[in-house]
Amino acid sequence: MDLVESRSVPIAAFAGVVSLAFFVVGFFIADLSEWLPDSSVLSLAFWRHVRGWFDAVMAAAIGYALAATALTVRGSRRDWSALAASLAGSPEERARGERSLFDFGGGLKHAVSILAVATGLTVNALPLNWPDGRPAYTDAFFLWTSLRTSFLFWAVTRFVYVDLTLAARFSGLGRFVERVDLLELGPFAVFGRHGLRSVLLLMGLSALFALMTLAPWGRSTSGAAIVATLAVGCLAFFAPVRGAHRRRQEERDAALAKVRAAIHVRVAEPDAARPPEPTRSLADLLAWEARLERVATWPFDAGTLVRFALYVAIGGGSWLGGALVERALGLALD
Repeated sequence: MDLVESRSVPIAAFAGVVSLAFFVVGFFIADLSEWLPDSSVLSLAFWRHVRGWFDAVMAAAIGYALAATALTVRGSRRDWSALAASLAGSPEERARGERSLFDFGGGLKHAVSILAVATGLTVNALPLNWPDGRPAYTDAFFLWTSLRTSFLFWAVTRFVYVDLTLAARFSGLGRFVERVDLLELGPFAVFGRHGLRSVLLLMGLSALFALMTLAPWGRSTSGAAIVATLAVGCLAFFAPVRGAHRRRQEERDAALAKVRAAIHVRVAEPDAARPPEPTRSLADLLAWEARLERVATWPFDAGTLVRFALYVAIGGGSWLGGALVERALGLALD
């Protein structure tokens, strides 16, 4: 996957090839195992059957999860390039920081991967996923779906792991921004863009999962999935900006303390006791204090919040839309 996360491979082409490969292989195995009502992908019967459209969505989700991992890494590299010059430290220290920022190795990564694969194998074997009866464990189609489900769980878990790891590391970087302009976002805008990209990628994956709930074995998971989607989306948005928020808050509090000390000197001491100096007037100090109190310490503007709300609405709406479609189909068929 390092090849895809580099800049040398077109992400859309890679995702399309992977999705097509999973769909084609699954189609032939399902056809040979007689799990399909029609062996032609051009027939309406094929796409009406759950093993037709559901397998297509599964293949698309696998390709998307791999692409999302590559996109979040590539986007984070651009974020680092835009942010690095604003960070405290020598060029050598920043180079070491970049290497550690994109190092996803270690025991936790492998443990998460193993857990994801084991969960996928377990989920695929549940009787709930086989309403017409689970085949033998040695059945070719069962083995294929086990492989496909575990790979999907691995790909999705890997994406979430990489994305949230980057979010936590970018949060740490926010504390090291050297110069803070309280009236402008400046380099801090990077953190808001980083969070928005994560939310958008997560909501795209959420929309694909919402389609899966239309399958008979996916209908009972909609409510929990909606909550999980919204929770992960909020975490992905706010996690990378926490460090930047603290940095701006500290800078604002220091500026407020300074201006209030100047106001105290102006108000508490008589004019005769103050040496003449070209300082600002009391009115200027009070105006600056009021302006500082209104300074936003979160590193995003109203437009960023509107886009965040829109992305979350799209993700949550896809689940609710899927639930409504499932309900309508149930009423029509009953």
